[in-house]
Amino acid sequence: LDDYASLNLYTSGLEEEVTALGLKYNLLTQYTSFVAIDNRVRNEDGTFTTVNQALPLPEGVSNYAVGGISGYNMQKSHSQKLMPSRGGSGRTQYCEELSITLNDATAVTDVDEVYELVEKPAEFTGDKDGVEAFLKKNMVYPAGALSEQLEGTVYVKFVIDTDGSISDIEIVSSMDPVFEQEAIRLINLTGKMWDAARQSGKKVKSKMILEIVFELTG
Repeated sequence: LDDYASLNLYTSGLEEEVTALGLKYNLLTQYTSFVAIDNRVRNEDGTFTTVNQALPLPEGVSNYAVGGISGYNMQKSHSQKLMPSRGGSGRTQYCEELSITLNDATAVTDVDEVYELVEKPAEFTGDKDGVEAFLKKNMVYPAGALSEQLEGTVYVKFVIDTDGSISDIEIVSSMDPVFEQEAIRLINLTGKMWDAARQSGKKVKSKMILEIVFELTG
């Protein structure tokens, strides 16, 4: 009937007929609306406030189905505001809203994450004099470098696992390729000789870069 009215095809007694159908079958039309009736007077000062009412969700679907923010706490709060209704006065309409409360995030440590910056770096436990002393004691000077009287420095990056083992050895920089194989061998020797780094009190994987100096003595 509303469509007919918009096309000017059906106008005689239109409002009365649409209103009657709306009231009979509980339909929302341009001539009828529905409000919740409260038995308490809440507009004692006689003023009215108009609010925009969101469309309701399908029957059986909770309001919690609207939106979702991981790690946040969603709580329901009710706000009661007044709005006028056609042919009546001072009836209360309820508008249900969702309020979002931010909770302190709990730090979660990913066991597979490799940290570059940590609260407590990994410590070498294989020699009481430290890792530098250990490397010097176990170094085998490359024959090619020895014959050419070459000296140099190699920077090696690797990952220390939570059990002290090492992996992902990589040469960051080297003054001469002749030193690289021995540098990698030395780093492999330190496996299981590390007390893993700690983040938030837990052991974590971490990256380490060591400087290995090759120099001739005597």
